[in-house]
Amino acid sequence: MSRTTEEAAREFLATRKTLFLATTGADGRAHASYVPFVHNDDAFYVYTSALSQHTQDMLLNSAVSVLLVGSVKTAKNLFARERMTFPSRAVVVQRENAEWLVVMDFFAKDFGKSFALIRPLADFTLF
Repeated sequence: MSRTTEEAAREFLATRKTLFLATTGADGRAHASYVPFVHNDDAFYVYTSALSQHTQDMLLNSAVSVLLVGSVKTAKNLFARERMTFPSRAVVVQRENAEWLVVMDFFAKDFGKSFALIRPLADFTLF
């Protein structure tokens, strides 16, 4: 039995822990970065510091693009790596509301001790 495209996409997504994020600054310039993420109910969540350019960009302009890319190590052809792109919209999730608490638990489960260090930092925003 062969996998459907949707099944393959979900399996690929489940193996990713970081995504590439394209944002646009106040000056109209594009910025690219990467950030750890969690995925829930067809939404990507990122928890980013106000010190980062992409956070400032998302607060000013909600239009973003998300890129997930397969591993270089397992790619048979670097010109044809597995990838998925999602045009998206950044929306701030208010601190301590029900959604924020659920997503924080997902981050804690997926990223452990390193996430525990940044979870309480007030300059971080959940999108």
